[in-house]
Amino acid sequence: NAPDLALAYDKHYSRAHLKPGLYSPALRMNLFSITSHRGCGGGCSFCSIYCHQGKGILSRSRESVLRELRSLLKHPEWKGSVSDIGGPTAEMYGAGCKNDACLRQSCLYPDPCRKFGSPKAYLELLRDCRKVKGVKKIFIGSGIRYDLLLHFPELLEEMMVHHTGRYLRIAPEHTEDTVLALMGKPPFETLDSFVRLFNSINAGLKRKVELAPYLMIGHPGETPEDIISMKAKLKSLGMKTTDVQVFTPSPGTLSTAMYYAESSPVSYPVPVAKDVKELMRRKDFLTR
Repeated sequence: NAPDLALAYDKHYSRAHLKPGLYSPALRMNLFSITSHRGCGGGCSFCSIYCHQGKGILSRSRESVLRELRSLLKHPEWKGSVSDIGGPTAEMYGAGCKNDACLRQSCLYPDPCRKFGSPKAYLELLRDCRKVKGVKKIFIGSGIRYDLLLHFPELLEEMMVHHTGRYLRIAPEHTEDTVLALMGKPPFETLDSFVRLFNSINAGLKRKVELAPYLMIGHPGETPEDIISMKAKLKSLGMKTTDVQVFTPSPGTLSTAMYYAESSPVSYPVPVAKDVKELMRRKDFLTR
């Protein structure tokens, strides 16, 4: 429960390596990051977070997060920047519902559940954290759901103004609706609407922000023709195709079951690319 989560993160951690100065790049990046919650209601077919954290959102109190933030100011290497305040999906802080008996895998797909909360609590948390004296910049390093931000433009604008560097990173993963449906992700139309909203906000900002999409190739259901279409659609939106990963089966996920069975969850056959050379050809085509 939430009190137990707060107790775990309210401990007096040293935020130091056993040997001074020997931080790996990953540890250095997370040295001044704060976990605000656990769990994700997205329920994406390929993601293992659903398996080990669940779809219920377990959030710390605002006071608990602020206590940890203030403790960073005492660290000898503190320079004023927080690399992240978030969780598996940043703006799900304070969202979710208490219906533990719900059988939906995703709170957002195919349509958002009306009981799932809004990102308002996360917006308020960020505003309180920005007020802490000594904090110069708070970045959002956690993933974000652009389909949630599409309905909460106030948070999107504050992220762009206060909490991004050059890029705002989103994870559409794909553009083809047949593949997106198997992934449990919103259709391409949602991404198109979000990009238009993003561009309209960006036009009024002094410091411009770019969208950086995370993409995936080789998910069950994908065909070579889908890659050609994906590249064309992303180019039409003015989005880069440099951050591309190849689908990797991971234990416990629905996508892994589809990969091995070569079947959709409702038992119709789906194409599955398993040849590494073919997967590399798809990736090379998308990224060049």
